[in-house]
Amino acid sequence: RNYERVLSVRPRDDRAARALLPIYEKEEKWTRLAVLYEVLAANLKDKGETESRERLDLLERLRMLALERMHEPDAAMRWAIEAFRAAPTDAAVRAALEATADKTTQWARVVEAYGERTPTAPAAEKRGLRMRSAEIASQKLGLVDVAVRELRAIIEADPGDAAAARELDRHLRQGARHGELR
Repeated sequence: RNYERVLSVRPRDDRAARALLPIYEKEEKWTRLAVLYEVLAANLKDKGETESRERLDLLERLRMLALERMHEPDAAMRWAIEAFRAAPTDAAVRAALEATADKTTQWARVVEAYGERTPTAPAAEKRGLRMRSAEIASQKLGLVDVAVRELRAIIEADPGDAAAARELDRHLRQGARHGELR
């Protein structure tokens, strides 16, 4: 266990963290394993493409570890959001984020994460994020006003977006806001 001593002196030591991984996995020391994954993921932040993929894999392991072994829904959601921030266009990352939200009932954090991404996203992605946020806000959170706001933003960017206009009208009708119908 010399590597544990190394980590106590140099907490971000990659070699020591990697050496301890199989030991902690075998001994089912989930909390310590999570710390190692965090160290490795932090060491890979802002590196090249290969390292980015490895970092996403580590974040996924952290998410699953927190969800299934440590039973820490907040931590699982935190790692899912961190992965989304690192790779916002990755379909598997988005699916994991939403699956985590479903298991932890933390859909508001998904809407928040999508909202953080929206200002810097390209137009098509921005539209998709806003549509999905509107759907989640309405169906999962019961926040029709948030859904209406997101749909209006889509229509403001593209007045010819028929799908967004239909959804907006549907939400306004359901909310008995007939005066606001288009």
